[in-house]
Amino acid sequence: MLAQAPRPAPQPAPVVQPVQRYCPDCGVVTRVETLDRRGKGSGIGAIAGGVVGGLLGNQVGKGSGKDLATIAGAVIGGVAGHNVERNVTPTTRYRITVEMNDGSVRTIDQDEPPTWMAGDRVRVEGGRLAESGRADF
Repeated sequence: MLAQAPRPAPQPAPVVQPVQRYCPDCGVVTRVETLDRRGKGSGIGAIAGGVVGGLLGNQVGKGSGKDLATIAGAVIGGVAGHNVERNVTPTTRYRITVEMNDGSVRTIDQDEPPTWMAGDRVRVEGGRLAESGRADF
């Protein structure tokens, strides 16, 4: 009988690494800010302020002085009423700053409270944020 040569040990299968793709629309949230802004006037405050101001102005003076006081009271009351309405109905917006993979920085403003925090990886789609769903960006 012939002696058989020892068989080489089987080689382990090579580990296949996934191909990493560059995602130009992806980045990392670097900052989340809350922006408090004055509300928008609907006109109701201006109208109400103008009426009240006109009535108060009408109580001042006589003749043409009374007419001028009524007009001035209506104008000043309208402006004041508009500003009061805007201050009573403030709005809150949220600004999210994202450092994109290419090094650029984008800011996205939205009305809804964000679910993103600094350090989250995101994708910018149509000016809105979405989860990347991928680890290779």
